[in-house]
Formats: sequence, C-alpha cells, structure tokens
Amino acid sequence: MRLRIVFSFPGPSLVRWGYLNRLRGLIYAAVRGSAPEVAREVHELGLSADGKVYKPFTFSYLFPRRGEAHRDGIVVWGEVEWFFSTPIPALAEALAAGLLMMEEVRIGDVACGVERVEVMPPPECGGEMEFKTLSPVVASTGVRRGGKFEKVFLRPDQPDFARVLRLNLRRKHLAFYGGEPGGDVEFEFHPPFKSKMESVRGTKVRGFQMRLTMRGDPSLMRVAYEMGLGERNGQGFGMIEVAGRGRG
Repeated sequence: MRLRIVFSFPGPSLVRWGYLNRLRGLIYAAVRGSAPEVAREVHELGLSADGKVYKPFTFSYLFPRRGEAHRDGIVVWGEVEWFFSTPIPALAEALAAGLLMMEEVRIGDVACGVERVEVMPPPECGGEMEFKTLSPVVASTGVRRGGKFEKVFLRPDQPDFARVLRLNLRRKHLAFYGGEPGGDVEFEFHPPFKSKMESVRGTKVRGFQMRLTMRGDPSLMRVAYEMGLGERNGQGFGMIEVAGRGRG
C-alpha cells in the first residue's frame, strides 16, 4: 500500500540535509499517536528471515513543487510531496491517521501542515518493468582487509550489486510471505548513476539513484515496490516507482 502525502509550507523554509532521519522519526511519532500497538510491533519486531530483520516499509525523499538547493539543505515553500510504502495496510492507515491528527508537523526545526494524504493505486507487476528511484538504493558486501571484515558499498556497475539486491528480495519475500518465491528476477541498471551519501545515526551510507529495469517473478517485483529495493529501507532507502508515474 502506497501513500502520497502532501505537506504545505506557508513560507520559504530551510529543510537541512540528512532529513531522512527526521522523516523516520515522524513516521514513528504519527503511527504511535494513532495506533500505539502497530508502532510497537514495527519498531520492536519487524520481519525476519535467515537471521536478518527487515522493517516492512520504505519512504522517499521530499519532492517540492518549488524549491532551491543550498549548501545546508533545500529551501522549500508551498506544496511538497512525500511517498510512503508498505505491504501492511494497517501500518499505512495508522500513518495516514496519525499525520492527519497532527495540528503541525515538524521535520527537524521546520514546521509545516499536512495538506492531504492519498492512497496510490498499485501497479500491475510482472513481465518487464522500468522503475526510477525515489530514494537511493543501497547494496553492500563485506571484504577482508588486514585480517578483519569491512563493509563496502557497491556501485550499480559492479556485478555483486545485482546479486546482493536479488538475495535481499528473496529474504524479504520469505520474511513477509513465509515461503520462497516461485521464480527469480533480473536487473538492468541504466546510467547515469547518481551517488548519494547520507549520514544515518553517525554512519555514512552510500546509495545510488538511477533508472532500472526488472524482469521476472511478479511477487519479487511487488516486494521491491512495497518494501523497497536493497538495504536500509526502514531508514528511507531503496524506494522505487514505475517510470512515468508520480514525481521524482
């Protein structure tokens, strides 16, 4: 289930870079305000498979209709779009209700209002589909250096990038549906690849924005669309949209 949320900024406001952390906090605050039991389950439990725990949601960058990028952030005014996606309808409903209950929404030290919340119709997944990223896709692997393993963030033009995404999708499918998918999925990544570095709780995380084509199992495409592609989806990474739909 995907939500399109429209914020309204009454005048020019500086939203500082690194705002994915603040949007994540807004999600939990809104859900906690309308459905505390849903917030507890998502925050404390998540979904698990093969020893990995996945948060069952993802969300996008902010997309202002009018805005200017600056060194410290982006100055926005008027309407700003934001997208949230989850395979759990109760979570999307709790977020929508919680946001609409708030008299004022704060993204860090910036205040705005919620103009409207809309449910977006899901795409018909299957065959060959082209997507665009609404937030950076993250894929990493471990390499041995000096006798210890270090995490390395992968690029879309490296062979392991697709392998990591494919394994991640299969694990999410197992976690949510309780079984292996009936098929597999192939990726084709279309340059240019835009590298984005974000700070998540003091850790630098590198992801990439791009267009990509997916072919294969419809259930895996649906997992990618609803839960996000790649790693750290619950921190605002890996949200994709069908090319030609929505903003971005």
